[in-house]
Amino acid sequence: MNAASDLGLVLHAMAWRETSLIIEVFTRTHGRIGLIAKGARRPRSALRGLLHPFQPLDLRWSGKSELRNLIGAEWVGGLAVLGGSAIMPGFYLNELMMRLIPRDDAHPALFDDYLATLGLLAKNAESSSREMTEPILRRFECNLLREMGYAPSFANETQPSGADIDPAGLYQVDPQTGIHRLGVQEPGEDAFHGATLLALASAGGSIEEAVHALENPRIATESKRLLRRLIGHHLGEEGLQSREIMRELVRI
Repeated sequence: MNAASDLGLVLHAMAWRETSLIIEVFTRTHGRIGLIAKGARRPRSALRGLLHPFQPLDLRWSGKSELRNLIGAEWVGGLAVLGGSAIMPGFYLNELMMRLIPRDDAHPALFDDYLATLGLLAKNAESSSREMTEPILRRFECNLLREMGYAPSFANETQPSGADIDPAGLYQVDPQTGIHRLGVQEPGEDAFHGATLLALASAGGSIEEAVHALENPRIATESKRLLRRLIGHHLGEEGLQSREIMRELVRI
C-alpha cells in the first residue's frame, strides 16, 4: 500500500468535496507533502479537530501521487499552544514555507527550527513581550532562506573576494550576485551595515544569541528590509496574504 509515517504539522487546509479536506503538511523526514483527508469534516470523524496548524501530529499516509491519502493522525503534544498575538506570525511562517519550500524536499534541520520558533512565539505571547516577535521572525526567515539556498552565509563577502564581513563596513546584498562591499560613506536603500550581516550570520547558531543580536534597533530595521528584499525576489509579484493582514492589524 506504500504506507509511510512521519512527525508533521499542518501548514494549510482547504475543503475538498462535501466531507473531506486537502491539507499541506510539513514533515520532518519527508518535507512538505499534500494529503487528502477523506471524511475529515464529518461530525464523527476521528480526524475532526486534529488537522489544525501549530500542533505536532503523528501522520500516516499511503500512495505515491502528488496528493497522498491520509490514513491516520494522532496528536503528539510537547508544544505550547499558539494563541493571542502569536497566531498571525505563526500563519505568516506557514504561508512563507508553503511558498518557498517545494514538495517532497526534506529539511529535517529546518523542521526542528520551525518547532523551536513556534515555541518561542508561544512563550513570547504568554509574556506579552511583543517587541520580541520581530527578531524571532527575522531569525527564522534567515534560516529558511539559507536552507533553500536563497541567501548567503552573511559572514563573508561573495567570491572572488571572500573577505570576512567588517562590522563597521557598508555592503550591498544582491539576490543574484551576493554580498559586495561599498565605498560610500552614507548608507542608502541598497546599503547594509556589516554588523547587520553578522547578526544574520548568527541565526543558525544559538537561538538566544541570535534573537538578542537581532534586537538592536538599527539591526532590526536593516535586517527586516534586507530579508524582505530577498524573500520578495523569490516570491515574485504575488505577496503574502498573512503579511498584508498583519499590516492592517498594526494600522488598526
